[in-house]
Amino acid sequence: MVEKIKSVPIRQKLLIPMLFLVIIENLLLVGAIFGSRLLSYVENKEKAIFYEKVSNRKNYLENEMLTRWSNVNSTVEEINHTAQRLIDTNVISLKTLDDSSEDCLPLLEKSSSKLINLMRTNQVTGVFVVLNTDNLKEKKEKGIFENKPGIYLRDFDPSSIPSKKNEDLLFKYAPKALTQSMNISHGKTWRPLFEFQKTGDYGAYLYEPFQAALKEANPEEINLKDFGYWSMPYKLYDDSQKVISYSVPLILNDGTVYGVLGVEISLDYLKKQLPNTELIDNEQGSYLLGVESGKAGDFQNILINGMIYSQAAGNQKTTQIVQKGEDYVIKNQDKIMYADAEYINLYGENTEFTNQKWAVIGIVPKNKLLVFSGRIINTLIGAVMISLLIGIVGAVIISSTISKPVTRLIQHVKSIRLSEEMQFIQTGIEEVDHLSQSLKNLNEEVGDTARRFSRIINMASIELAGFEINRKEGTVYFTGKFAEMFRLEKESFYDSFSDITSIEMFEMLMKKLKEYEVEEKAQKENEVIYLIPDVKPHYLRLTLNDTGDYCSGLIENITDVVIEKEQIEYERDHDLLTGLLNRRAFHRIMKELFWQGETTLKIAALVMIDLDGLKYVNDTYGHTYGDQYIKSAAEVFVKSVPENTLISRPGGDEFYILFYGYSSRSEIQRYLDQLEKDIRAQSILLPNGDPFMLHLSAGVAWYPDDTTDRKEFTQYADFAMYQIKRTVKDKFGDFDKEAYRTSQEQYNKEKD
Repeated sequence: MVEKIKSVPIRQKLLIPMLFLVIIENLLLVGAIFGSRLLSYVENKEKAIFYEKVSNRKNYLENEMLTRWSNVNSTVEEINHTAQRLIDTNVISLKTLDDSSEDCLPLLEKSSSKLINLMRTNQVTGVFVVLNTDNLKEKKEKGIFENKPGIYLRDFDPSSIPSKKNEDLLFKYAPKALTQSMNISHGKTWRPLFEFQKTGDYGAYLYEPFQAALKEANPEEINLKDFGYWSMPYKLYDDSQKVISYSVPLILNDGTVYGVLGVEISLDYLKKQLPNTELIDNEQGSYLLGVESGKAGDFQNILINGMIYSQAAGNQKTTQIVQKGEDYVIKNQDKIMYADAEYINLYGENTEFTNQKWAVIGIVPKNKLLVFSGRIINTLIGAVMISLLIGIVGAVIISSTISKPVTRLIQHVKSIRLSEEMQFIQTGIEEVDHLSQSLKNLNEEVGDTARRFSRIINMASIELAGFEINRKEGTVYFTGKFAEMFRLEKESFYDSFSDITSIEMFEMLMKKLKEYEVEEKAQKENEVIYLIPDVKPHYLRLTLNDTGDYCSGLIENITDVVIEKEQIEYERDHDLLTGLLNRRAFHRIMKELFWQGETTLKIAALVMIDLDGLKYVNDTYGHTYGDQYIKSAAEVFVKSVPENTLISRPGGDEFYILFYGYSSRSEIQRYLDQLEKDIRAQSILLPNGDPFMLHLSAGVAWYPDDTTDRKEFTQYADFAMYQIKRTVKDKFGDFDKEAYRTSQEQYNKEKD
């Protein structure tokens, strides 16, 4: 409780400053003399601010390195799956996988798009895959260094908007056939293989994670994070750019280690993540990224950003930090430089590379860090001089004293937040104290109104939240459900446990939420759609209304609406019984493929299938068993063909299968043979318990051998199917041009 002071009119207050004028002058003098005790406090505050900046920067870089840049597990799994499938189907051989670019080309072709997606998602300057099945330690001990196939892609500005045609990418290493097919440029230093022969060393990015995995008894059971390796800076052969990288081993199902996958971060790009300008004004500070080399305080220099320390360090490769009193300083420097080392937790305990301790180190000169305390000394000297003039300017001081409470009241009102309780120090001036109480009452009424509005929104049957930005006051007000709907911890972006935060904190929050935006689902300019990850992911729609000084936003949970729309779109394009594409969707997609032409289709085959015996099953056992017959066939088709194959049920007992994008007919023929084999092995159980085997007749038309016209392509496959249906049945047959010509001639004769 604030003790009440009896209020008096301003007129009576005029006498008080005049009576105490001399006392004030003396108190200022005494305060200037004894104020030097504040210096140590101010110094500690300046140091604490410096330490906090370094710690925040460390946390940011640690998050980038661990959460964004090294987030490669899903890509590794996809490539491992692809490699295993290609080996199992004899497309590639493990024995010759690392012998040449040609032997591993199918794997590299299928991995390239995954690597590009990884580079885009993780915002790194490069990605690579190196294929190797040798024990590199044994090779190294014998002085044998063999070139290895793989892919090395670079993006010199990962923060820019990606090019749809990948024009911003560059191949460093890749087979020539791959660079040509992907239409990605390669520089003068491009090579088809990783050239270890010329360097006389297997790069640490390959050697360290590969050999670490190779030492494991059961490498297929290892946690990739435990074998991920952050390299020291290096240059690729015939390259001027220094980089660091994070790489992990590639492992097949049987535990065979066949290479590594990694991401690259250039030192130029890494410098941008360590802005030295934030440490102190006028770029007087420096950031150092280093690795502790065995002895505490001894760091091997990886990167220095800032002229202050880069000039002092010269060509030194190491930095030594020593303790002086309560402070840490750089050893062997002409000028005393304060340093703060914050360790980055890149590796877990008891892992292969636990002994490598990375750290972000902030460095500032002592005279620049403690500049404010020097200003205080000058200020105290000035205060003594000012106190000597107080008597001369007494009249001015008296008027200022009288107006000061009003000025303070205005400033206090401006700084007050809606959620804060107004507390005014009573001045003893009747008019000012009455005004303060009135403002306090008004603030309480406004706060109650806002809280009632928030409660009304929270009581709504529809999940809603809202906010309002007040640009005049620099504040943002939120309703209670805002944090809950975005699955946020309120304390992470609010000043306190209130419902108000600053515009700066709001902008930081919206930047974090930007990764959840789903641009393609937004329908209006002032609308943003978010997909919030959770146990049950949900969609939120943000609608903005900006009037200049004020901007309001309404957040709605539209998950049910989106799901319903997606379900409608799915049912429009898919057969309800089998889940396959319907006739309209199949022909639409095939039309698009023919527009793209030979570059996409390459070698293609259209298979038209008619189920034999469906009418018998329907008539004999009912349509329930007929539907089971159809679904069983659809399941065989899906299991027996590759993922990129189009499968459709246009209706009844008919099915379409389109193979495309192959380099030879033999590849497709293998799938057709397997499909025919799988069909013959499939059956359904009849009511009496007897199996009823699947039977079908199928016709195959080939692109471009038979035709390059889409309509003819369909007609030929249909003709081939009916030829089989009318003759031998229960077989796959290719389109016969001579038979088709004869059929057409016969048709024309009958027509005439």
